[in-house]
Amino acid sequence: MLARAAYQDAFFAWPRPDRERYVSLLRTADPSWAPEFLHWLRAETPMRYPALVGAAAFVAGRLERGEHGVSRQVIASVLRRADDPGHLLAYWSAAYGPSLPKPVKRGVADAVTRLYDEQSLLAYDDGGHYFELGFVRADLPRHGGIGTPRPLRFGEVIRLVHPRARDRAQGDLFRYALARRTGRVRTIPATLPLVRSWAGMGDAVGGSGAERLRKESAPPAADFGGARLSSAAKVGGGSEVLVGPLRGGGDVASPEREGGPVVEAPAGGAARLQWQRGKGNQLPNPPPYPPHLPGRCRCSPGSGPAPATRRPGGCLPGCGEPEPRRTPKPSSRPCPSSTCSAGPMVSPASNR
Repeated sequence: MLARAAYQDAFFAWPRPDRERYVSLLRTADPSWAPEFLHWLRAETPMRYPALVGAAAFVAGRLERGEHGVSRQVIASVLRRADDPGHLLAYWSAAYGPSLPKPVKRGVADAVTRLYDEQSLLAYDDGGHYFELGFVRADLPRHGGIGTPRPLRFGEVIRLVHPRARDRAQGDLFRYALARRTGRVRTIPATLPLVRSWAGMGDAVGGSGAERLRKESAPPAADFGGARLSSAAKVGGGSEVLVGPLRGGGDVASPEREGGPVVEAPAGGAARLQWQRGKGNQLPNPPPYPPHLPGRCRCSPGSGPAPATRRPGGCLPGCGEPEPRRTPKPSSRPCPSSTCSAGPMVSPASNR
């Protein structure tokens, strides 16, 4: 075993005869020293995954011989990190089938109750291996990649072993992990403040973190004095601050320097302009009419200036008559329905 310590978690990179001999020895190991050996291998050496494989082989051998006891404690003793239960169950399913014996299920359930919390959920619940591969890292193409089954997610582990929560917060964590596995998360309980902060919810429930940050950090439609509104809040919510350089080369004054908090501008365009005028900025007044189209007034002679710039859809103020509207030409195509009230229309070619 010490000769393979440099492989660390890369049990798949061991020579095949060594792997088979290691598993066969632990299947027939003496229960008086095998539990201490597996605990030492997991806690005192960098060979984390070989310890999980050895514990599964030891328990499988005892179950084949009909021996009871010690198996549950051995399984629980080698599970020391939050992603270990997923690795052990994935290896057991690949090596011994999907059926989980009671000692394995209860040992994993004990470890889940001890290890699963908010920090471990955010760190390891993504299906990654999180292996330390030692010198094998550079030889992965030669070994064909990581030849190890992908670990189970937290929700899958909870669904298989049915752990008993130690308090209400962990029960909410179990339910959230189950919903997260299927993508049916509607809300995050208040007993999980770290998960809520990571999702960008803070103290108020409202959407995902990405949507919240996208709404808060959207740049304004107009660039007020060269300063841009940006979200400088931590994950979980915060306030808007002015960041970025001015067009003149100066720096934007911080809220502390100005002596007051930064007020967020309204979202609408007209409301934003009115808000900015109220702040004392000199903005040009909007034109009285929309952009004009060049042309002549088509009203009756003498009712208004002949050469004029008219608005689209009508004459200038002062003209006596509105601009005549064009009536659409009737369609020459036949009526698509036989029950049309106007009857079938006759095409111009048929009148000749």
